[in-house]
Amino acid sequence: MSRKRKQIYDPKPYLTITEDATGYLFTTRNESPTKAAREAIRLLNQSIDAKSTSCDVSTESDEKNGTENCSGNDCDNPDENGCNQDEDDDIEKMIAKEKSEFDEEKQRHSKRARHIKTIKNHAFIHCLVEELQPAFSLRLFLNDFSEKDVKFLGRCYPVFATCRVSEVDKGLSMFEQRLKIFFKDDIEKICNLNFKWMLEHEVKNSDFCKFDSLKVPVKQLLWKLFPESESVFDRPDHIIKLVILKQYCYFCFLFDFSKHNKYVFATVGK
Repeated sequence: MSRKRKQIYDPKPYLTITEDATGYLFTTRNESPTKAAREAIRLLNQSIDAKSTSCDVSTESDEKNGTENCSGNDCDNPDENGCNQDEDDDIEKMIAKEKSEFDEEKQRHSKRARHIKTIKNHAFIHCLVEELQPAFSLRLFLNDFSEKDVKFLGRCYPVFATCRVSEVDKGLSMFEQRLKIFFKDDIEKICNLNFKWMLEHEVKNSDFCKFDSLKVPVKQLLWKLFPESESVFDRPDHIIKLVILKQYCYFCFLFDFSKHNKYVFATVGK
């Protein structure tokens, strides 16, 4: 009997979307979705660095106090002046510092994203950490977008919200929250943002046909959030794209659509 080959996938695809999932939806170039997902996660990690938190355990004042306590003739009798206690405190601080550095290194290499199985020629990357989610990282990810070296990826859709097609209200509320986070700095500077937007939809492997139940609430949401904005049919600044794959709807927001090669990866690595 021939032994069945063991297939090792990294990242391993998950079968279903978790509730309130955000991330990036990629189209693939007729390749294995696992290879495309691996390349997509590598691209995200390279474009968006992990947050580095610095935890300085010992301060300059502590060091000065330590030198002052052990200066001159005060340390002739260490048991009386408590210098042994200071040494123990220094050791504890050193151990605490090494432990914090180890925790930071472990967090830096922890899993930040995962591949969720969708349909053929598509790969959805669910961002598990906040700094990787599109509402926080899209502008960083778009830096030098046209120069990104890829081999298996075709197009990118930043997914701000997901929901079942039967639970549109949940997806709309999440989409609204993410848009507020993404435009937070702009809203603080300018009360009413003025831009042109266009709404598109795409259906794959689904029998969903009630488009008005999705398009009308999304338009009402945008008019409420950005009353000075304008809905156009040609040359928009941003595109809101509703991608329906099977029984799930992906609320995608393509920021500065024309400035970033229409979110198509032009460079193909050898």
